[in-house]
This record gives sequence, structure tokens and C-alpha cells, in this order.
Amino acid sequence: AYGTSKKLTKQDVSVFLGDAGGVKPWDLTDAIDAGDSPIALEMLSRMVRSGDFHPLQVMAILHTHYVKLMRLDGPEIHSPADVLTLIGGKSEFQGKKYLTQYRRIGSAGISQAVQLLARADIDLRGGKDLGEELTMEILVARLSRLVSSTKSSRTNRTFSPKRN
Repeated sequence: AYGTSKKLTKQDVSVFLGDAGGVKPWDLTDAIDAGDSPIALEMLSRMVRSGDFHPLQVMAILHTHYVKLMRLDGPEIHSPADVLTLIGGKSEFQGKKYLTQYRRIGSAGISQAVQLLARADIDLRGGKDLGEELTMEILVARLSRLVSSTKSSRTNRTFSPKRN
């Protein structure tokens, strides 16, 4: 319908792309929370390269996500409703997701995540001579690894042989 002589615009092709081009913030945080680095990096790439999100906007999304998890550290929390009270969420589904993730990475994992975010924030603002996208890729990969590293450290403690 367009022929070979016409240069296509973003509007011309966007109707054919559907939602494949757009990434919701929770697509990124869900992949990170699952410890799925390849998917998380793909979501990051689509967010940044589409022009929909600047790396500092992605940083703000991740910051908000981990601040909510940090709020769960300390108080006694038994249910998704308790979580929603602390983080100000709206749905029980969201409360359940945060409760599950908090239990998955724990206090130490949240502390590491906040340190990684702080380091990446400094790097994005000129702390290291890395490009913005590379800085964010390193951050997302490291955040994704937190899930698997906390799983393996718990597994090692649980199944390590007793010393006599």
C-alpha cells in the first residue's frame, strides 16, 4: 500500500507494531524481580531506545520500586493488605507482588539494591565515563542477579552440612 518510493514515518508503522514497541514500567520491574536478566535488559532497551523513557526516568521508576520494598523492611507484615497500608498501593495484587518480592530478597537484598541504585545514579550524572544506556544495563543486570544470589545464599545455608 505504501510502495517503495515513500519514506515511512513512525505514525505509518506504529499501527502495525501494536504493544510490542511499548513497555510498561512493571514489565521491567517484574523481569528484574524474577531474576530474568535477559528479559529485563530487553525491556530496558525497548523503553530507552523507543524514546518513551530517558535513563533518568527509568532510574526514578526503579528508585520508587525499591523504596516501596524498603518500607516493608522492619515492620511486621503478614498480608498484602498490610503491604498496601505501608506503600500506599491500590490493589491486593500489587500488595501480594511486593510482599513476595520482599520475602524473596530480604533486608540484605534491598540494601544492596539501594546501593546499586545510588552508584548508578552517580554514574549517570557523570561519575563514570560510561554511556547512559550501558550504565542502566549494568544496573538492571546487577539488580536481576540479586534474586538469584539471595536464593543461592539461602540454599547454601539451609543445606550446608553440620560441622562437628
